[in-house]
Parts: sequence; C-alpha cells; structure tokens
Amino acid sequence: MIFVSPRSSWRHPAADAIFGGAVLGTYSLIYFHIKSFFVRLESGILTWGSLFFRKTIALSLIKRFALIEGGRGGQTLELRNAKNRIVFRVADTVQDFGDLAADIRKQLPRDGVSFAYRDSWGEWSDKKRGF
Repeated sequence: MIFVSPRSSWRHPAADAIFGGAVLGTYSLIYFHIKSFFVRLESGILTWGSLFFRKTIALSLIKRFALIEGGRGGQTLELRNAKNRIVFRVADTVQDFGDLAADIRKQLPRDGVSFAYRDSWGEWSDKKRGF
C-alpha cells in the first residue's frame, strides 16, 4: 500500500489519502488567496481584493489618512470614513507600500481630509515625516 505508513492508526488505507488531500487542498487555497491579493488605484477609486473578495471605495469618502509607525519599525496605512470607521488598512509588507501610500495621498481631496502620522511611541503629529 503506497498511502499507508506501517505505523498508521487508520483502519482504512484511503483515509490517509483523503486526509492528505484535504490538508494539501487547504494549503493550496490559502496560498492562492495570498498570491492573488491586489490593490489598484485608478482615478480616485481604490479597489482591493483577492481570490475570494473584492472591495471598492471612492477616495472622496475618505476623511482621515493615517500612517502609523509600529514599535518595531513597520508601518501601517489606515483610511477612515466620516464615521471614523476603518475602510482600508494595509501594512508595509505589501510590495511598493511607500508608492501606494504616496499615490493615495496625492489623489485624496485636500479639503476635509486629515493627514496624520503616529510614531512608534504613540505620538500623533501633522508633520510630513514618513509621507
């Protein structure tokens, strides 16, 4: 029997194959979900998603642009709406994070949007550091 190890506790040899197939299938779905993640910015519309979901928001609905510095040096970009709910959050682990943050900032309307930066010690500022 190819699929059964000599120390297998399964009563049916096909159970090892089914279990192995389920594990492989789950890992494959996770891999394709992560690999298919995208962020697209086109003329004031931000679209992001992956294999399983897709979301779109108009940048005119954004009221707060926050770049947050983590305690270990990583950065996170948060966009919030008028109700102060996070509508988009992305970490600097995304390829070309700096370019993405700069492009979003350029396309946001200047009136009615607050641009904030929080350093690794939790201090908020309006300085242009990190932008």
